[in-house]
Amino acid sequence: MTFLRSAAFWRTYAALAALAVLGGLACVLVVGRQMERTVRDQLESNLRGDALLLSTWATRVLAGTEPADRHLLAQVAGSHAGIRVTVLRADGAVVVDTARDALELDNHADRPEVVQARASGSGSARRRSDSLGLELLYVVQRIDAGDQVAGFLRLSTPLAPLR
Repeated sequence: MTFLRSAAFWRTYAALAALAVLGGLACVLVVGRQMERTVRDQLESNLRGDALLLSTWATRVLAGTEPADRHLLAQVAGSHAGIRVTVLRADGAVVVDTARDALELDNHADRPEVVQARASGSGSARRRSDSLGLELLYVVQRIDAGDQVAGFLRLSTPLAPLR
């Protein structure tokens, strides 16, 4: 019992307890960041799959063969999948957007995800939306018509729930 009363025991106990707490915090931080990265990667993969599914529809919108209620179709697609759908002309002008009136939106030609898609066929970015004020994950699929760029299909989803 005198061992429990010794200062050396309590110093050792305090040092080991502090190490255990610090080790636990380090594990939580590392695992938490890895889980967040995994969830974001899965979201991006899901958006890429959705973009492939919607690319035929976007091609018809850009060609002018989609009916006049194309905005309604975009809203249905966006709300069903829980994503924002934006169709852009080759020059970056917004044709359809499920979150805002397309006429209110700036030209998107300089957005990082669009620049990347113009160069490589697809692009992605994680950044704050100018129009919504939220951090979003963006995925863009370039829509080609022959050897010309017809426009872009951009899908996005909020990242706030990951924080």
